[in-house]
Amino acid sequence: SSQRGTAHTSPTFVAASAMPSAFAYSGSFGGGGGGAWGELGAAAPSRSPRCRAREWNAGGKRGEDNSGTSTWRASGQGQGSWRRGGAQDAADEDDTIPEPWWIDQHDLVLEPSSPDDHQFTIVVLHSCSGGPDDFLAFFHRLAVPFRGHVRAVVPCSPIRLESAQGWEKLQNSWFEYDDESHDGNDLKFPEQLLEQRARVLTLLDNERRRLPGADSRRLLLWGLSQGVGVAIDAALHATFPVGGVLALRGMALRQGLPSIEESSAKRSGTPLKVLAINGSRDRLCPPPAARATYEALKPHGVDVEFVEEPTMGHACARGRQQLNAAELRRVNAFVSKLWEGM
Repeated sequence: SSQRGTAHTSPTFVAASAMPSAFAYSGSFGGGGGGAWGELGAAAPSRSPRCRAREWNAGGKRGEDNSGTSTWRASGQGQGSWRRGGAQDAADEDDTIPEPWWIDQHDLVLEPSSPDDHQFTIVVLHSCSGGPDDFLAFFHRLAVPFRGHVRAVVPCSPIRLESAQGWEKLQNSWFEYDDESHDGNDLKFPEQLLEQRARVLTLLDNERRRLPGADSRRLLLWGLSQGVGVAIDAALHATFPVGGVLALRGMALRQGLPSIEESSAKRSGTPLKVLAINGSRDRLCPPPAARATYEALKPHGVDVEFVEEPTMGHACARGRQQLNAAELRRVNAFVSKLWEGM
């Protein structure tokens, strides 16, 4: 799961390989929830070691559906040709297309084709159990007049062996949660946040220096799920004011907040603009719990616009991602208003 709120439940693992691989892959960054999938979507299988646990479920092992029946596989004899899998296809196993291996140990940078075009920078912090490719579907739909002038920097979180509520797995995450806290949103090991804060602050300073006039207002932090907490934390600890924070499907962190006097927004006298969007169908970061964490930021000089989107769930990590049209419209409006005319 990508984050936790008051209504969190045990993780649900689905056997993605129970669907034809091409069909599962087309849903990896699938469009706005046409109803064909549940909230988690069809989790496209991953070769990443941390994701192996998702490829098993209670109904059978990888390569079987919930009833243990055989699955359909690409025959390799022409596009769109399928045959029933099973022991008889073992000899043809090398002909199948490999499953995707998600970005789990690489940082991602999207640079304007001409260096002279660089005017703005978005620093994106991905979800827990996700990775830099979480952002790609959002970037594909970034519809702003200055899109060609935007540099996107998407660092990858560490891979950690985590255990909670009876499960254990390797996964990308910025920090580990304390599941015994009242809303599941506290830190198990505060030093993990300190480590990632230092990393993000160094990144922000380096990116600021690349911008015209080293103008930090041209920097935007964008968090997805768990990345929201780290993004807001970094913005409040930075020695310069950033343009704003997009906080999608996540929650702010109580732990690690600077004193009110030390908050960067308070020091600069310029409120930190935050657009926070959570879905009414989100069981991991339910809106009432998320809203409370954002309200706690206001004494720190944070100007929060909180939006509850009735049609949206949580699913923002790659492989089970579902986009939401209303959310995308708000994101584009926020970014356009922030930078248009600069």
